[in-house]
Amino acid sequence: MSLETAALDHACNVVRRQFEGELDNFTLFFIIHEPGQRQQALESKHRTLQILFGNPDLYTALSKDIETNAQDDCSKFAALGLKKEKTLFGLKTRETLIACFFVNADEFKTETAIQQGIYHLCWHALNLLEQRKIMRPSQRFAEGNIALLHQDKERQAQDNMLADAFSAIMMERHDHKRFIHHLAQQRCNEALTATPNHKPEDYPYPIAAEATQIVYKELSEIHEDKGGKGKTITKALQMTKEIGVTYDEHAIRQWTAFSTAAQRMAWLDHDRHKILSTAIYSSEDPYVRSTAYIVSETLNIEPAIITNMGFYNPFTDQEVNERLHKKHCIETLEILLSKYKKKRDANIFIQKAIAQNTRLIRGRFTGWCAHALLEIYDALQKPGAHSDPDFKYLHQLFEKTTGAMPWSRLFELSDAITKKKQDGTEITNDIILTICEQNEQFNLIPDTFYRAAPEEHIEQDKKGVSFAKPTKPAPANLGIALPEDTGLTLEDDNKAP
Repeated sequence: MSLETAALDHACNVVRRQFEGELDNFTLFFIIHEPGQRQQALESKHRTLQILFGNPDLYTALSKDIETNAQDDCSKFAALGLKKEKTLFGLKTRETLIACFFVNADEFKTETAIQQGIYHLCWHALNLLEQRKIMRPSQRFAEGNIALLHQDKERQAQDNMLADAFSAIMMERHDHKRFIHHLAQQRCNEALTATPNHKPEDYPYPIAAEATQIVYKELSEIHEDKGGKGKTITKALQMTKEIGVTYDEHAIRQWTAFSTAAQRMAWLDHDRHKILSTAIYSSEDPYVRSTAYIVSETLNIEPAIITNMGFYNPFTDQEVNERLHKKHCIETLEILLSKYKKKRDANIFIQKAIAQNTRLIRGRFTGWCAHALLEIYDALQKPGAHSDPDFKYLHQLFEKTTGAMPWSRLFELSDAITKKKQDGTEITNDIILTICEQNEQFNLIPDTFYRAAPEEHIEQDKKGVSFAKPTKPAPANLGIALPEDTGLTLEDDNKAP
């Protein structure tokens, strides 16, 4: 459950007073909104913002930013406005900086979380201000004395790392003990957890947590020895700069490589222990292994050697995964043919295809060969094939058909499914079909889904496309457990989870 608006307002005001008390002519302006209500929240602040800034330009710029980034509803620092006022009968000009923030109320569950989140956003405002200071005065602000944040994608992860370090230091200096470590634990957990609308690869703070602790301790002792009190923000910024020179783009890429692969496993429902163990014991990249050890130590998780690696492993080479995929496909065929020899029931091929399609919806694609299984089913329906099947021919047919949907295409499809999940989309048959219809290289998937489906589903033909029907209606609905006498279940995939 998210915080009440009153609690968010209070937390924002606390931070605002801290900044205004230490930084001259610098004020923070927060626009708190519910999900999807950013423009409405800005409109409610229209008059206040105009009075604060002196003209409607800042409101107009923020409104345009909302329109331009319509899909972005996350909390963020949005713009820096420069207000100029004449004083002393017009002989002097007083300048006031106004940092504007959008705060999505749904993102924060505790007062501690909102306080850290605001400090994180404030670093981005201070960083933009630092960037503007080194520019010529005429270039520091655009027309209307407004500077919008246009974050460089290549620097996004590094900026977020420093923003996290700044926020952790600020929390520590405001009596949140061990927060530098606690924030590292949070970011590590996020890297190992499937969370919609969040990209852990953009938050590499855990690799800098140890340096943050060292710098914080050393600089804090120096300031205390000098009797230094106050100027908390200035000190935190100084500490953050020290951390910034310690980590280059190479270190950031190490975190990105680890967390991207970890997220693939997380979205396939693997737990934290398996993800870390897989990274440490199977990755050939020493930097990825090193990052995994950092995460393991931060979370106090003891990695264990995995004896069964019969699942898709994003920490290893694609060639290894491709070999595993082909191995599962062949094992599937052998198991089904063995059962067919005993019972002469070709329906087991459709039932297995249904099971594999169900797993594909979940993003699990290793060993997917449903289209080939349906071809085997069709071949067994031909006159004479049932009583005297040509098993050599069936093997050749299977090999030829599986080649029509190679591993590389299945990997791309799984990647597209995972991205949909990360965006918060619930994966259904229709979502899979939509993805496939937008890319011709996936054209076998829709045909397979419709062939391995109930007759009534095929007849609906919602997409307006003609799909081949199986010679018999499929014996089971997609997503329903298979009959016990087949020996197959929806979770069965030759021991691949």
